[in-house]
Amino acid sequence: MLKIISFSLASFVLIQSFNIHIPEVLKLKNLLEHLEFHKSTYGDDIFSFVAKHYGDQKLKHEKKEGNDNHQQLPFHHHVCFDASLLYVADMSRYQIRDLDVNVTESRNFSYQTSYSFLENIDIFQPPQYL
Repeated sequence: MLKIISFSLASFVLIQSFNIHIPEVLKLKNLLEHLEFHKSTYGDDIFSFVAKHYGDQKLKHEKKEGNDNHQQLPFHHHVCFDASLLYVADMSRYQIRDLDVNVTESRNFSYQTSYSFLENIDIFQPPQYL
């Protein structure tokens, strides 16, 4: 049962990444009806149908047939991506001064062993400065 749920969720995410939504899936009936119309009227096969409605012959076919039936076909939505803004700072306007920071290193630490039975094992030794 867990595998079925995980597979269905993964498939759902995959379909959404192709930008296919539920209203587009519901319009597949209109696509099949329009395909049958093209097959009976123009004698088109599926490849010429796809070329006329989604490919390089789209503009020519829409001028010839009109736009009424084509608005009901799926996958004709316009995708608008909201890209995040890219800001590039012009570094020639800004001057970064070097700061003189005096850092004194303190090597004073104390270590007291809390367990005496671990003293003989090499892995549990205190840190040593080399």
